[in-house]
Order: sequence, then structure tokens, then C-alpha cells
Amino acid sequence: MNTRERLSPIFITGKAKWASVNNLNTSYEHCWQVDVEVDDDNRSIVEEAGLKIVSGKIENSTGEVRPDFVTIKRKLLKKDGGERVAPSVKDSQNLVWDGKNIGNGSLVCVKAQPYDWMHNNNTGRSADLVAVQVIDLVEYNPEGSDDFDVVPGGYISSNVEEDIPFAS
Repeated sequence: MNTRERLSPIFITGKAKWASVNNLNTSYEHCWQVDVEVDDDNRSIVEEAGLKIVSGKIENSTGEVRPDFVTIKRKLLKKDGGERVAPSVKDSQNLVWDGKNIGNGSLVCVKAQPYDWMHNNNTGRSADLVAVQVIDLVEYNPEGSDDFDVVPGGYISSNVEEDIPFAS
């Protein structure tokens, strides 16, 4: 594997899962990352770049088998100990991101810089997360969503204060 060869950046458009691009993911290592579903529209881009496609992974929370995906990440620390800058995040109009959390199912375009690596006699190819463009946002609500629709004619709690109009 020739580590001096400069590989061209790639652009992968697909549905995001587990996006940690506004803040560092500190679960396992300090990095920014996003999983992008691999489908018929983007598979050739991922395969031609030589990136690992994960298939048949079972979701811990639901037990469901996830669609094929590729993980793109940027580690916080460089080999020399210096810190990297966060990947840029833009909206569909190429404007700076407003900081909303990107939820599962959001349609994104990820700019990734493939690179070859060697560690402990193992070699492979990964991709550095350079930038993310959010095309269609499914906002993630970390507290959980409890935004129900109003149900006409449904039960109304007696604990609700009524709006009493002012007497005229």
C-alpha cells in the first residue's frame, strides 16, 4: 500500500445514522463521525474508493438488521498529538449549519478523503470526514420526542388550566 499516493476526495449521498458531527463522539474514541447507508445509488462510489461496507449488523436497541453502511470519521487527535478541526457542516444551500442535531434518516452528502493506513502489521483504507451537507433534516431530539398531535374529542386532563377570557 503506497501511503504517499494522494487519493481524490469522494462524495457519498445517503441516509445518515448515528451522526456526531456537531459534537465529538466520546463513546469509544474522540472523533466526529457519521454512518451513511450504502444503497444502489452510492455503492459504486464506496466500493471504488475501497472503503469497508458493513453488512448484516444487528441494532442493539431494536434487534433489527441495519441496512449496509459505511462509517466515515475524523479523529480529534493527530499522530503528533495535535488537534484536528471539526468537519464543516452546511445546509442544502451551502450555508453554515445552525447546530441542530442530525437525526437518523437525514439525507446527507458526505465529503470524505480516503487514506491508506498500517497499524500493528494490519493495513486498510478508511476515509477522513471532511464535510457534511444536510440535504433533508430529520432532527434528533436527545430528550426523546413527546410532540403528539392534538386528538379532537379526546380525553382532557382535569389538571389543565383553562384560558379564561377577560370580561369586557
